[in-house]
Amino acid sequence: MKINTNAVLAVSAMLLSAISAFGVIWQARVASEQREAAVWPYVQAFPNRYTPDTLFSISLTNVGVGPAVVRYFSVRVDGMSVRSWREFLAAISEDAKVREAFFDEGVVQGSGWVLPPNTPLLAFTTREPEAFLAIDPTTWSRIDVTFCYCSVFDSCWVSAWAVSKREDQPTPVGSCPVEGMFGVDYSQLSTYPITEPSRGIE
Repeated sequence: MKINTNAVLAVSAMLLSAISAFGVIWQARVASEQREAAVWPYVQAFPNRYTPDTLFSISLTNVGVGPAVVRYFSVRVDGMSVRSWREFLAAISEDAKVREAFFDEGVVQGSGWVLPPNTPLLAFTTREPEAFLAIDPTTWSRIDVTFCYCSVFDSCWVSAWAVSKREDQPTPVGSCPVEGMFGVDYSQLSTYPITEPSRGIE
């Protein structure tokens, strides 16, 4: 049986070309993942309560290695969205002193701000004794803070206060809602649910 040398060489060349192309594609993919990993944000939300100072706060911290572009932020009490931190206090208690308590607000809108890595942001803070007592640990289960953030490469995740408490992973999504006003319930947005797979790191 005669072996066609030219055919063998042609097939070999095609195989080598295919292997080389696969190698280039694989290297490009690995390089892309490494670039995204180098700027991967990871945002967590936590309640903070300091008894000696009668201080209560809700903080967001980016414990990742890259900036987080926060595009959605919402607060709910007893499952109902609040449109401001003043409404938040009103939903917590019917006591007039709690509702009228002084507070500092670090987040006054639902989207459009950047959270650098390793830089905590106090989203809400109050030192008023009445508010401090009203928002004790037994009340925390009534509060839900949900947010959506993206990396500089537009890989996005949805997370929440409860996710941080359980030490679960944020949910990758294709994009954050464009309607990110403070107090808009994520599940009520026209862009929900988002089914496009994330391009980021899971």
